[in-house]
Amino acid sequence: MDLSESWEAHASEWIKWARAPGHDSYWRFHRDQFLRLLPPPGRRTLDVGCGEGRLTRHLKSLGHIIVGIDSSPSLVAAARALDPSMDIRLADAARLPLEDASVDLVIAFLSLHDIDALSATVREIACVLDHGGRLCLAIVHPKAPPLHGARQELTSTGVPTGIERQKRSVRYCRGYLRPTACVVSLNWP
Repeated sequence: MDLSESWEAHASEWIKWARAPGHDSYWRFHRDQFLRLLPPPGRRTLDVGCGEGRLTRHLKSLGHIIVGIDSSPSLVAAARALDPSMDIRLADAARLPLEDASVDLVIAFLSLHDIDALSATVREIACVLDHGGRLCLAIVHPKAPPLHGARQELTSTGVPTGIERQKRSVRYCRGYLRPTACVVSLNWP
């Protein structure tokens, strides 16, 4: 099973997890630290691996003209269901459904490490970015244990138990979080 298939297989658990506000690192510190990296809204922002759309919706509320892509049909459907006005596309990140130089900001928020064709995806991102565009990304710190393969039983609150265990790892790695996000500006002639 590749990473895309794994995300699709566990999409319903992720949606429950992601939509329970305030309990995970996204709500506590990841989102706000990441948002500090971003330039003001521009022409168009691409969210690679948008999942169920929580950051995508937030970026839209900040004025970004957003396109979200994800390879999981269930996650794309969930993102569209909460905000049908957003441009959310079912797509492979290694074959982005956008014209070259059509976006000025690409977001890859905790998603690149879950893409099998990483090199092809980065090449595609470079193609869709306009001259002077930015790629802003965050990845899981290498010391964080993988979530894949964790038991997927639900707790009484509806959160997968494997994810509950992951929260402890996030707290442990909190000191490592700042260096795991960066901005790449592409300024070629």
